[in-house]
Amino acid sequence: MMRIERIVALAGTLLAAGVGSARAHPWCEGGPPEQAAGRFGVGLHHTSQAIETGEATDEREHLGGGGVHLRFRFLPRWSAEVGMDHLRSKDDDRELRSTSLSLAFHPLPGRRVDFYLLAGGGRRDDRRQAQVGVGLEKRFRHLGIGVEARMIALEDEDPPEMQVRSSTTTTGSEREHTHGGQVTLGLTWYFGR
Repeated sequence: MMRIERIVALAGTLLAAGVGSARAHPWCEGGPPEQAAGRFGVGLHHTSQAIETGEATDEREHLGGGGVHLRFRFLPRWSAEVGMDHLRSKDDDRELRSTSLSLAFHPLPGRRVDFYLLAGGGRRDDRRQAQVGVGLEKRFRHLGIGVEARMIALEDEDPPEMQVRSSTTTTGSEREHTHGGQVTLGLTWYFGR
């Protein structure tokens, strides 16, 4: 198993263990699940990514940065998030901008410790990205402090020289696929109930 996959697997295990303890602990209890719906939040986050850049497992691009996110809990168990990040490569001072849209499923709605599964997609400069992950957030009335672990897949956009001759034949270069992991720490201010 590759190193980045181990890190994401460990983060997922720790988050799952946190959810198990959150079910039984009284300070984790919140209001009824219906109170979770209709909440809008805005926040700041810090992001760290490790993206595989070559065939060898030790070839990685390390990125760090921060951004803003907007969240809306449209049903007790479902929420949507739009995130915008500014990332800088730790290897060559390259700067990247990223936008994403994610949907999250909250199996324990209404808890002050909120565990969720998420999936989404977006763009990072000239590349498309897909993400799946897990998150854990502790709410203090209107303030939420959270951590997320995500697996990321990146794919180059079609180069301009790539043209379709028929439904089965293409010319030009192949698209480049890379993958990696991301850990995000965030603060969110929730409006409403």
